[in-house]
Amino acid sequence: MKGKIILMKRWRTVIQLTPRSARILKNQYDQSKTATVFLHGYNGGAYSTNYLIRKAEKAGAAQKALVVHVYKNGVMAFKGYWQKSIKNPMVQVVFQDNHASQKAQIYWLHQVLVQTKSEVWRQSL
Repeated sequence: MKGKIILMKRWRTVIQLTPRSARILKNQYDQSKTATVFLHGYNGGAYSTNYLIRKAEKAGAAQKALVVHVYKNGVMAFKGYWQKSIKNPMVQVVFQDNHASQKAQIYWLHQVLVQTKSEVWRQSL
């Protein structure tokens, strides 16, 4: 049989977004004030989640609101501003000690969520 043979895997779907299709999809996302929190894995960093955040912003699905850096001593640094009008906000959490134990990271994550809630509340006044 002559011609092109195209091999496709059934489990993989590739979608190419054009500016027009991105506008169409933008209207299909639920609009919420509930944040999506992005965490990197073991030995990861901001680079681990930057791609996902950029793609969501480009598609019009969400907006990056805050970046929270957690240092080895547990001190947190917030970068960004959470506007009241923001829809589908994204929060990126970056642990400086990306080899810490699960127990330490769980504790830090809990503190990030508590502080983020109070930071957002404070900014909305």
